[in-house]
Amino acid sequence: MRNLCVAHLSKSGAGPLPSAPALLSSGPNGEILFLDTCQRWLWVFSSKSERACSHFSQLEVFRGEEAYRFLLSVATGLESRLQGETNIFGQIKEAWGNQVSHHGWMQKLFEDTKEIRSLYLNSLGRPSYGKLVAEFLKQHPSDKGTILILGAGDIAKSVVPELNANPHLSLSLWNRSPEKAERLRDELNMNRSLQAPSCQGAPAIQISNDQLDQAWKEASHVLICIPFESRDDLHRISLWNSRELSAGGAVLHLGGFKSQSGPWQAEADFYALDDLFSLQTENDTDVGQQRLKQLARARRACIEKAKLRVLGSSLSHGWEDLAAFAF
Repeated sequence: MRNLCVAHLSKSGAGPLPSAPALLSSGPNGEILFLDTCQRWLWVFSSKSERACSHFSQLEVFRGEEAYRFLLSVATGLESRLQGETNIFGQIKEAWGNQVSHHGWMQKLFEDTKEIRSLYLNSLGRPSYGKLVAEFLKQHPSDKGTILILGAGDIAKSVVPELNANPHLSLSLWNRSPEKAERLRDELNMNRSLQAPSCQGAPAIQISNDQLDQAWKEASHVLICIPFESRDDLHRISLWNSRELSAGGAVLHLGGFKSQSGPWQAEADFYALDDLFSLQTENDTDVGQQRLKQLARARRACIEKAKLRVLGSSLSHGWEDLAAFAF
């Protein structure tokens, strides 16, 4: 644990992805673990690796206790712009889950994240991605409520339930893996079938690759829940600008910030995470004192857990003995 290092680069205002991924090795005993989320890049490595330490010397690097505390703060959603969000933990488990047996600190990270979320964050009143996207759609109305959603991962899954509850919206789902889009479609339609008939609206549909171009042209809004892709984005912009609708609507990219959006930045009706999070700032100014206290307690818990984990890795007695003296 004392040799644990975390290099961090926020995507907010950041430029192109640095060359660090070239250092990554694909084996389970790889020298560096990499995490790419919509808000940041993280590289986890050992201080014993001179190559990694040298390469990341120009970035923000956390070491030892601070490295574990930072990872725990990220995993619990405390470092996110949408504080306390759960999506990031799912992304970490998906990216690193098959590496748990090779990194002792990782199992501890998963355990501590679940505990802190359970104690302080699960009942936290906070805006969700879904609620913010619903508010965004209200602020960018169109004469047709046809929403095209690209992606079926964690971000998409966190957004679509809120939209699915609105009978005035029809959802079209596309994903590179058709099976994932199909599962998400079936789940949404099952949930809609449980609503009162007057609240059900149109069922969600799955879009095939052959149908995708036409779906772009017919959509009133597009929610992109996948990373930026410069080559494909040029084609998507062309499709968006050839829409059959005369006015209204918008493209909202949940895969990153405007500074990473490339050709999209020239489009007047394009928005990214920056814009979504600004809605939270406007709507969350009167946040309750209880919410602030819960967030503060969760941050203190991250600090204490990091101290105990580092001590536990260097002393002969167990974690339970140390925890008994922590508070």
